[in-house]
Amino acid sequence: MRKPRLVDWDVAGTLGLASVTALRMLEKARLRGDETVLVVGVGGGVAAAAFEFAKGYGAKVYVTSRSQDKIDWAVAEGAAGGFDSASDFGKAMADLGGADLVIENVGPATLKQSMRAAKSGGRIAICGATSGPKFELTLPVIWFRQLELVGSSMGNHAQFARALYLITQGKASSPVDQIFGFDGLPDALRHLESGAQTGKVGLTHG
Repeated sequence: MRKPRLVDWDVAGTLGLASVTALRMLEKARLRGDETVLVVGVGGGVAAAAFEFAKGYGAKVYVTSRSQDKIDWAVAEGAAGGFDSASDFGKAMADLGGADLVIENVGPATLKQSMRAAKSGGRIAICGATSGPKFELTLPVIWFRQLELVGSSMGNHAQFARALYLITQGKASSPVDQIFGFDGLPDALRHLESGAQTGKVGLTHG
């Protein structure tokens, strides 16, 4: 797809997979603009993109992170508030009325809290499991609270086109944390492994 003139190369080179994955999650989970969203682990590429797109829909968005700096970044970008991912954020979100949609890609470390954060009839969209692939589910929680677990992965060409359109029109952004020179690949990988990034990390070549 041709790069739009208004999208710079750093964004164009890094938005692809994260942005289309995030948009697909929101579309599969049927997000509406009058709903409340909780994005878990907002510093990651997909989570940061989901935060931006959910705002673009007009939703009220809360976030979690282990980093106060990342929470502060999200609030400065328009988040309604944020919670420590290691805290009882499910109760804190529930005390605010709960989330219609929770965006999850952390997995076992946060999924119990994410389910608690969802209001009755809410949806939890899951696209990853950075803390591990297995989680013990208490099934009555699902049916008594009428929760939906929505699996989602990557996206298609049409969804990529919609993601690019939203970014081009200024209705969402694609956060870029840092661009390294090609010789800086080891440093870029260490930066990713540290979890210090907010958004995407890229490399330049040439």
